[in-house]
Amino acid sequence: MSDPVLIALNSLAAGGLMVAGATKLVAPQPVRRALRELVTGHEIPVAAVKAFAVAEIVVAFAVLLPSTRVVAGYGLAALGLTFTIAGAAGRLRRSTVACGCLGGGDRALGLRNVLAGVAFLCVAGLNVATGSSDPDGWTAAPLAGAAATLLLCALTHRALMWRLLGPSPSR
Repeated sequence: MSDPVLIALNSLAAGGLMVAGATKLVAPQPVRRALRELVTGHEIPVAAVKAFAVAEIVVAFAVLLPSTRVVAGYGLAALGLTFTIAGAAGRLRRSTVACGCLGGGDRALGLRNVLAGVAFLCVAGLNVATGSSDPDGWTAAPLAGAAATLLLCALTHRALMWRLLGPSPSR
């Protein structure tokens, strides 16, 4: 696997995790409601959702750095497995509660979460399998990660951006 391809894949994964983590930090309630629908009788604490969000953000940063990329691959695999299991459970139970898991929205746990989880698992496998590399090829990683995060945030919150950037209402 060439460094530019791995950098691009890690940047996309980091962008997705940053959006998901930031959303859960700001609005943990949708995830709690969605999980309550799946695991009846158990209440997930807000602190647990926020801790998971912090883990997503930490892994996102770690996968961009050459010195922590392999270790971050294991964290990315754990997150990917979690997304895959939660999405599959939501799909099997025909979940209807919007989870806001991957950057907000009105979709319930399901196929989208499974696909994101599988994608994270694939990128994690590539990071672990390729091992450490020469950090010179990784100098663009933080910039690429930031650009991917910005693009994913813009795509996810495009309706809000258009309201904020559009013409102001007349008074």
